[in-house]
Amino acid sequence: MIATRTLLPAGLLCLATALLSFGCTSSSKPLGEDERVSLTLWSASDDRRFTYLEVSPLGELSFSGGQEAARREALPVLTLTSEQLARVRSILDTHGLYHLSSPGWDKKDKVRYELRLRRTGLAGRTLRTGDDRTPGVRDLHDYLFSLQAEKRYRVPLPSGAN
Repeated sequence: MIATRTLLPAGLLCLATALLSFGCTSSSKPLGEDERVSLTLWSASDDRRFTYLEVSPLGELSFSGGQEAARREALPVLTLTSEQLARVRSILDTHGLYHLSSPGWDKKDKVRYELRLRRTGLAGRTLRTGDDRTPGVRDLHDYLFSLQAEKRYRVPLPSGAN
């Protein structure tokens, strides 16, 4: 009976430690190849320029600017290739954006960002930051913005135009 009383608390302690360790590290590990992530990235500048980007779990990129972005409404632009998705994952992993604490916005910020991330099997999170205080957020914004711009503005010239 004494051995059981001693082993039971020790066993519970080991189980609790294992569960806590798993819970603490699960969101900070790099994304797995088969793991899906979705995100929204909203930005507002002090001169009232807005952008809103969404990446669905299936890799569909949506975008809006101006009033639609201020309302966080976006229209689909393209489906990201596996290479483009890998680059998005790389930015998230390299800068640890999934597990960083949110510094919030400051009155002095010229550009404010709100990044909402959702990862397979884990609760979503929101990161609010301004200017370049959180490395990687601007990189992610600029990368996704360039992809949508390339797709939206690559318009064939009318026949006879040089």
